[in-house]
Amino acid sequence: MVLGLSILNLKNKINKRAVLWLFDRYGALFILLIVFAFCSFLSPAFLSLRNMENLLRQSSFIGLLALGLLFVVICGGIDLSIASIFALSCTLCALWQHWGIYLGYVDKLSFLFPPFIIFLLCTLVGTGIGLLNGLAVTKLRVPDFIVTLGTMITVRALAFSVTGGQTVFGVSEETRFIGAGTIFGVPFPVLVWILVTTVGYLTLQHTPLGVELFAIGQSKEAAIVSGILVDRVKLFAYAFSGTLAALSGVMMAGRLDSGEPRVGDGYELLAIAAVVIGGAPLSGGKGSVVGTLVGVLVLGSISNILNLLGIHPYPQMIFNAIVLLGAILLRAYLGSHE
Repeated sequence: MVLGLSILNLKNKINKRAVLWLFDRYGALFILLIVFAFCSFLSPAFLSLRNMENLLRQSSFIGLLALGLLFVVICGGIDLSIASIFALSCTLCALWQHWGIYLGYVDKLSFLFPPFIIFLLCTLVGTGIGLLNGLAVTKLRVPDFIVTLGTMITVRALAFSVTGGQTVFGVSEETRFIGAGTIFGVPFPVLVWILVTTVGYLTLQHTPLGVELFAIGQSKEAAIVSGILVDRVKLFAYAFSGTLAALSGVMMAGRLDSGEPRVGDGYELLAIAAVVIGGAPLSGGKGSVVGTLVGVLVLGSISNILNLLGIHPYPQMIFNAIVLLGAILLRAYLGSHE
């Protein structure tokens, strides 16, 4: 009798672990299918080709932020400054195309540098901020939450300061193309997102760097003993995160046809939610590019259907907060049963 109960309990535990393993591995995709079904029920326009194109275009900006953040989270860190880097890059991209206006000389576009150089410099600004975050975390041993929180506030304030808090209206045709243009009917930001996502996937799954990132997140001490240059790898992760945030900000300047220091407010929370929904615990050591991509699409679909239903943007923030909290609680529950 006792043996039979023990076998039954063992079977229940095995079945429970199997269910948890399946949900941990494929839960984000399952959630996406449910969200798609529910959204299509609420609005027939949701699955239209035009709306799908709009959904992918909108998701691509958050997608780049989330991908960069994923690298940081996998190695056990966090980066709260990505949305501020995003805003600064967007602002600088437009500002440097209006240099004459801000010097009081002309009333039309006046490039400080050629457009391509402006794009490159704005992206490098994000890389530099990411490197500063990484250096403070690795060399000064300041907690990453504190470092990136301070950077978040400072960089956002810098975005307001360089424009006097004003929107910089009007950008070049090249800038508008990278933010709102299409190639063979596919939005340019979506193509960039696909390309960078592919590179990120190959990096994590098929390179020594990917192995080292996961190893550091699972056990920093064991990674050091095994000869991994932990500080160098983490420095790369923060620099990569800043680079993708800035790249996304440059494209947003084209999307908006302006530089807006307020843009991206709260995007860091959406990126964190996407990473967590995609299967990466904030404690590090796990995560996938595909899962993060699915997480971005889940959040994008929710935002998209709320827009289709005419719900004001501010109540949408409540939905985003609920999704983030739910994802963190679910991830904590799954972690406690591993």
